[in-house]
Amino acid sequence: MEDMILTIAERLKDLRKDRGLTLEALAEVTNISKSALGTYETGEFKDISPFSIVKLAKFYGVTTDYLMGVSNLEKEVDVEIQELHLTNEALDVLKAGGFSGTLLSEIISHRDFQRLMVDMEIFVDYIASMQVDNLNYGLGAARSIVQKQYHPDENELFYRTAELGKIPADEYVGSVLRDDLTSILRDIRKAHPAKTKNNADISPVAVVDEFQKKVQSVIEGKGNPKEQAAKICLAAWGVDYDNLTPEEFVVLIGILEKSEFKENSISRRGRKQPSSQKKRKK
Repeated sequence: MEDMILTIAERLKDLRKDRGLTLEALAEVTNISKSALGTYETGEFKDISPFSIVKLAKFYGVTTDYLMGVSNLEKEVDVEIQELHLTNEALDVLKAGGFSGTLLSEIISHRDFQRLMVDMEIFVDYIASMQVDNLNYGLGAARSIVQKQYHPDENELFYRTAELGKIPADEYVGSVLRDDLTSILRDIRKAHPAKTKNNADISPVAVVDEFQKKVQSVIEGKGNPKEQAAKICLAAWGVDYDNLTPEEFVVLIGILEKSEFKENSISRRGRKQPSSQKKRKK
């Protein structure tokens, strides 16, 4: 996920739609003409007057930097760095970037983030481990007593249950942390726009099936072996043959002619072999 700064037009349009306003209604409350507001949202303006920027920013309750696409922060930051209780090392990492600040913000803003942090604290401070170890100790003690008094078979139900009932503390808490974070990330993913069919959501099986159909279509179509080989390459690259000019297609064939693997049997695939003997007419 990349951090994106929206354009002025995109930002203005989103702000208006989020508030359920028409251009007419916005023009009425801001005293800015509908035609001017329309050009601002379509990007067809040469410049926006400082008056309009300040007026719109004040109406929407955002900063002028946010409105102009300079920042992703809608409001001024009114908190001291010390109040965040971050170390200098953490601040250096945040300033250096190299990761999606937008995703990090979404994770922190999620309703279950506090629970994730509490569970992390429980893990780091060995709080859960101590409780789990106490339970394991109790089971181990009971198992030892049974073993001394009754000498049960290793596979006796209670004796075996006391053995299997031991819980690896780190594994247990680790699975809780994994579930916490996975749940948050799934919610964030659902909130993002769905990927198109050309993106990575397509299953490998569907991709292979689609490619096979395109290859079969090429084989059954017209054209000499060179043209068919070129069309198959286009299908593998996801390029529509109809989008190429005749000149571009000729160039592609010339490039493929230089390949060490140009020998192929495309012209024979999928076609019926000629009969060795013609049927006699009755």
